[in-house]
Order: sequence, then C-alpha cells, then structure tokens
Amino acid sequence: MTLFIQDLLLKYMLLQKALPAFSSISHASKAHLLFWIYVYTADIDTYAARYAGYTKLRRLLFIAQHCKSRELDAYRLALDALTQPRSLNIQLYRKVMGLVAGRLGPAYSLDATWAEEIDKRAAMQKERLESDLQTSRTGMAKESIRLGYQDLGEFHYARGDLDNALKNFVRTRDYCSIARHNVEMCLNVIKVSVGLDSFAHVSTYVSKAEHATGMNDPKVRHKLKAAAGLAQLSQHNYDSAARKFLDCGPSGLTRGTPQDPGPASFAHVLAPEDVATYGGLCALASLDRPELKRSLLENTTFKGLLDLVPMVRELIYDFCRSRYGACLGALAALKPELLLDVHLHRHVESLYQRIRERCLLQYFIPYLSVDLGSMANTFDTPLPRLEKEIAGLIVTNRMPARIDSQRKTLHRRQVDPREAGYKKVFSMGQEFLREMRAMLFRMSLLEHSVFVEAETRGGAGGGGDARSGGRAGTLGSPHPSQGRAARGQGAGGGTSQARGGDAVLEGESSPEEDTDMGEDFGSANQQDPDLEATLTGEG
Repeated sequence: MTLFIQDLLLKYMLLQKALPAFSSISHASKAHLLFWIYVYTADIDTYAARYAGYTKLRRLLFIAQHCKSRELDAYRLALDALTQPRSLNIQLYRKVMGLVAGRLGPAYSLDATWAEEIDKRAAMQKERLESDLQTSRTGMAKESIRLGYQDLGEFHYARGDLDNALKNFVRTRDYCSIARHNVEMCLNVIKVSVGLDSFAHVSTYVSKAEHATGMNDPKVRHKLKAAAGLAQLSQHNYDSAARKFLDCGPSGLTRGTPQDPGPASFAHVLAPEDVATYGGLCALASLDRPELKRSLLENTTFKGLLDLVPMVRELIYDFCRSRYGACLGALAALKPELLLDVHLHRHVESLYQRIRERCLLQYFIPYLSVDLGSMANTFDTPLPRLEKEIAGLIVTNRMPARIDSQRKTLHRRQVDPREAGYKKVFSMGQEFLREMRAMLFRMSLLEHSVFVEAETRGGAGGGGDARSGGRAGTLGSPHPSQGRAARGQGAGGGTSQARGGDAVLEGESSPEEDTDMGEDFGSANQQDPDLEATLTGEG
C-alpha cells in the first residue's frame, strides 16, 4: 500500500510540473496529452538532429513533458538549441529554464544578462526590418516589398511569434511575380501553419502551390505531398494520408544546411523518417494486402524512405508474409516511440486498432473454419478477448463468419452461388429497364422539342397558373413570362394544358399539330403505364 501511495504522489508531482506547458494547449488537444511514457530507448540526440527551428523545440518539449526518463535530456537539447548564436526565442528560453529549475547543473542556469542583450538586439533588428519595408513600399518596389515581408516573417518565426510570422508570410502573396515566389510563400505558410496545428491552412496552401508550379519540380512535389499527407492524417483520413505519403521520395525532404536554408529545407516541418513511419502505418491501416505490396513494397520511390526506419519496414514485410503475431509484436515495441511523436500520438490507438482488425481479417481469408484456440495463440491474445473482437467484426459485416461458442471454432458463412447469381442478374435487369425507360422518355421529349424549367418564386405573371412548380414548353415558344402574360390577356398562340394541371405545354402550334403530338405521346406511353402517368400528372 505504501508503494502504491508513493507512485500516486510521484504521478501527481509530474503532472504539476507539466501544467505550465499544458495550460497553453488548446482544449481540443488536452484529452490526448494525459499520458506518460516511462521507457524510451531511442537515441534522443539522433532524433533531435532530424529537425530544425520551432519544430525541433516543440518535439523536444513534448518528449520532456511525457517521458520522465528522458525529461532532462530533452530539456538539455532544447536549451542548447535556444542558446545558439542566431537564436532569438528568449521567451521560450526563460520558460524552459523555469521548468528545469536548476536540475541540469550550473552550466544550464538562467543567464539574465544574455537574455536582455538578445531582446535588445531583436528589437533593433525588428525596427530595421520595418524601416526597410516602409522604404520599399514608398518606392513601390514590388520585389523589395516581398522580401521585406518575408524577412519579417522569418524574424517573427525565430522569435517564436507564429501568429505574426503567418501574417507576414501571407502578405508576400500580393507581391509574388513568378511561380518560384509563390512556391516559397506557400512553403513558408505551411511551415508556420504546422507549428500552429492549423491544418486547414496547410491543405489550402498545398493546393495553391500545386497550381503555381505545375508539379514539375520533384523536390517541391514531394514536400507538398508530405504536407498534404500530414493534413489528411490530422483529420483521421488515413486512406488519403497513406496515398499522399506514398507519393513522396527522399528528394526534397532534406534536413537543410547552412548553404541551403529556408524553403529548400523541410526539417522545419517533417523529417524523412516521419514520412516513412506515417505512410507505412496509414497504409497498413487502410490498404489491403495486394495494394499494400504494389503501392508500398514495390514503390521504388517510397522504398528509399522506408529504408530509414527498418522497424517499420520489417513489420510491413511481416504483415505481407502473414506473420501477424510478429507484426503486432513489432508494433507493440514501437508504440512508446510513436506516442512521443507530436503529430502521431493522437492517432496511435486508432491506427493500431485498425491494423489489428486487418490482421484478423487477413488471417481468416484462406480458411473455411478456424480453431479459435490456435488463432488466439497466433495473436498472443486471451481467447475471450479474441472472441469478442471477432464478434464485433461479424456484427459490422466485415467478417462473413459464425462463431461456434461450444466448440470454440470460427466458420465461414456459406453463400449459395446460384442464389447470389440470380440476385445479381435480377438487379442488373432492373437497372437496364430503368435506364431504357429513361432513354425512351428523353427521346420522346426531344422529338417534340419539349423542355422543362423551374417555376420562379414570387407568383406568375398574368392569368397563368403553374401548380406543379415547373413548366414545360416547346423550343419554338416565346419566353415563359411572355407566355404567362399572353394567357392573362387572352392573347397569344394556342395553349394546351395536360390533365391534372401539373404541366403546361405552350407554343404556336395549330390544333392539328397538337392532336398529332398527343397521338405520338400516347403511342409512346402505351408501352409503359408509368410513363403515361408521369406525362399526364396522374401518377
């Protein structure tokens, strides 16, 4: 009992430390963040080296808030990044120092003098950038204005002010003169929007960039596909996300270098390992085995990314080779790392559930009957839990089977092929008959130049009355409003009204022509009583 109380107190203390960062998170996201990972075996230094800018800091702080064993390591790496010569995010620096509270030793204590100096330097830099922008606007230099807004956006991004960074990046749109400028603007907006979790903006600007470049540059195309996949993942559209990620390749998803900064680097958004992991898991959760093999394992472009995450690659191979127990075991081992991913942690349980259900369905496909005990051993699952899972698949019509609870066996539901064939033929016949009747009706209308238009609201003109809300007339007749006025004044050509008052035929035809039209419609309707009822309004 004493150990139990101590464990509860420890969890309470850890939660209290996480509350300052937790309070700044939106209410919709808080439900997904109350978890702790006690074992994390990945090399956190290698992990942090994949990213740059705000994304790197955000991921490190997320690990520190959810993994007790790596909390101090994550804070140390975050402080190292925040104290770089070009770093300007002093607000986050002070916040992290408060969370560390001296636990990293004297080397990582708050340097108030340095922080004030950086604040002064940032204020001077902001004033200079705004002055340059105002000068460019006065001179009406379009390219200089675009660069001025872009530099201001980069400045606010470095300061951690993502809202102002987004505003300035969006303002460059009005001053883009070539396709490359539009691409840079869209990638900058995508970078900031991902940091803000504003994935609606991501989807919008991915579409704008695709139209701007024509998708000619493979590097740009891979970046846009990765961003679009992340946006689809955030909306739980795993099938669409998988297809977007599977179109990506290593080119374009670079980590960036000092010689290749800005839009050329995608480390501010995603790492190549992230694209491979997200794409592999979404594909496992949404694609069947033949399509998975064709789109993923035989995809030479995506395979270059998949080689960066051998664990994900091997569990996909296990699934395709029907080694479902090994596949689920690898997923279980990978779960702590995935739960510490800032974008994927909300989807881990949903993806794992879908993958497990697909394993159960694929396991049963070759058999007419299966012993549930042997199936439970394969999936390393207690028999009652497995029976409950299979019952859920049967109830939702995803598994055509029946459970023999007494013998603990699963039997495929037998379908009479003759009955199924008759039902299919009958359904096709009904569809062909419906299409034939529709075509005959259309041919008859075209033969007599009859058209139908909706009745405008607000009342008819003269004495005309259309009780059905629609009007029918010949192509040679005057405008419907003129026809209504003519009838109200007792003038105009001949008018004939069908029985029931549901349709009005109007035109300049003579009584003999009207008689011929009636005879033609009558002869066409003799083949189908429903068609006659439709024309006369008596149906």
